[in-house]
Formats: sequence, C-alpha cells, structure tokens
Amino acid sequence: MAQVFTHSYVQNLQSNLSIKIGQDFGSTHKTPTEHQDYYFQLLIFEELKNPPKLVYGTKKNLKNNFKMKEDFPTPGVEIEQDFLPKRQDDDDSSIPFEYGSMIHWLLQTRKLSQMIAYSWVNPESILDNETKTRVSLVKKILDFASMELEIQCVTNNGIEDCKNGLDDLPNKIPGIKLFSHGKEPHSSFLISPDHISFEFIALALLLCGQAFYKTKINEEPEYVRIWEPIADIRQLIMELGIGVSWDTFYGTVTDLSEVGKKSQNPYKKAMIPYPPRPSEFSLSQEDIKNWAEAPDKDGQYPFYPPETTASNEWDTQFVNPPTPYIPLSCV
Repeated sequence: MAQVFTHSYVQNLQSNLSIKIGQDFGSTHKTPTEHQDYYFQLLIFEELKNPPKLVYGTKKNLKNNFKMKEDFPTPGVEIEQDFLPKRQDDDDSSIPFEYGSMIHWLLQTRKLSQMIAYSWVNPESILDNETKTRVSLVKKILDFASMELEIQCVTNNGIEDCKNGLDDLPNKIPGIKLFSHGKEPHSSFLISPDHISFEFIALALLLCGQAFYKTKINEEPEYVRIWEPIADIRQLIMELGIGVSWDTFYGTVTDLSEVGKKSQNPYKKAMIPYPPRPSEFSLSQEDIKNWAEAPDKDGQYPFYPPETTASNEWDTQFVNPPTPYIPLSCV
C-alpha cells in the first residue's frame, strides 16, 4: 500500500508533535572525516552545458583529484541543536527517538519541496550567479532524472574513462564490489547497479550531497557541491529507494516488502513528484520564490518557531508549501 503525502497528512503529523525544552534528541549521525579508503560514487559536471559523469573511486582519490573541500558522506539535513537543547546531566528525561526521527523527516520534506520549487524560479529573477548555476543544475537533474551516465573512475594514476561502462570497474579498481548491497564495508556506500535507485542515481547523489560541478575560486579550478545535502546515502541504500513521478504534486512511499518473504534493502520506495510548472495564473513567481528562499528561522515561512517561554514548548511551523501547486514530497 502506498502512503500519499498530502498537505493534510503532513499537518496531522505536525499536530502530534510536542517537544519540551530541556529534553534532548541528539543526531544519530556525525559527519565522518574518515572512510578515506572506502569507495564512493560522485556525480560530476565538468562543463555546465554537458551531461554529468558518474565517477567511482576511493574517497581519498576522489577528493584529491577534484580538489574538493566539502566532505562526504553526509548525514543530510540536521536538526538545529537550539531547537532540541541538550538535557542537563541530572535530567533523566529525554525525547523518544521517534519524535526526533519525525522532526528530521519533516525537515527533509520541507527541504525537498523547497529544492523543487527553486527549479521553477525564473533564472532572470535569481540575482546571485552562483545560486543561478546551482539551480540550473538541479533543474537539469530533475528534468532528466533517469539519464544514462558516462562512467569514469579515479585510481592512484588519476582519472580514467570506462569505455565499457561498469564492466571496466573491477579491472581498474580491483577492490571494488559493485554488488556489495551493504555487506562489504569498503563498498557499502555504493548504490549497486541492481538497486531500485540506480536508474535515478543522479538525483540520489544530488540529494545526498555527492553531486559537484567545476568552478573557479580565486582563479583556481575547484569542484563544489551543487546543493546542500537533504538525505544520507545510507538512508537511500538501506531504507528508501527513490523514483520520480512527472504527473503528480504529491510524493508517495510504497512498502516493497512481501508477506512471507525475507525483507530486502531497501524496503520502501519514495516517488518524488516533479510535474510541469503550473501557469502564472495558478502559481505566481512570487509565491514560488518566497517558498524556495524561505529560511528555516524567522521570515514568512519558518520551520523553527521562536522560543515560547510561556508554554515551555516548541512546535515545528511550516513544512507544507503555502500553496498546493508546489510539490510536497519526502525522502
């Protein structure tokens, strides 16, 4: 059965949350600085006008070759610690895991909706050139989410083309296990070719902060992240496969498990909506831009509320976009 993520469904989830100040729900993930010898996949745009490439290699080789300062893997979006303050050492109370997990999910839902909305903003109204470039690349990935990608790999000798596609990788990188399915540690961050998300791997890597483009910083070439991470790559490998639907404004999550059979990863699939942009009559550019650029704190559509000293409780604010014509989804 598929769960449809409508505005009313998300609002119902929000209404059941009540987080008391003084309790703690720490992030279950920390951005790792290790994994230097683990294998990863990156989506790389060498030229903005050309299709991206899917590049394999160890974290060490990838970061050195592309001169990247931003780290991976990432935990995706993280809840502001001011929103869930750490409890005192003598306070035995704590926020149940499911509350913190739900708040994290609501924040992911908001961020994904905002990213999709940004791709609908007219380029001429985006004044910052860097933001305009990033948004154009997001739009390209969403427009061609299941594009076939040229394969490359980075070895100790530098970057190499894989003319025979994935078939070349075991010879060029002997230790890599393309079909590890999370069982071989050093290949556990790879989306395998038979994974349900592999068809949409460009979008998956974008969501996980593993999509980069080439630019110049102080006249030196550097590869920078296209979009701030929304999801954790392990979440999309082990828990939730993704797909794209071009004819709906609401995302759905479908349970992939079968009664009487052993569960396989991932056990759910999320369909992310990316319909054609409605006409200006139904959805104005002002509404789109206001939602796409809404900060998490303060402003017209904040996610985090101001601290409420009277009731000593905080609640999430805007998860839904302000109009039903902006897609609402989840990861």
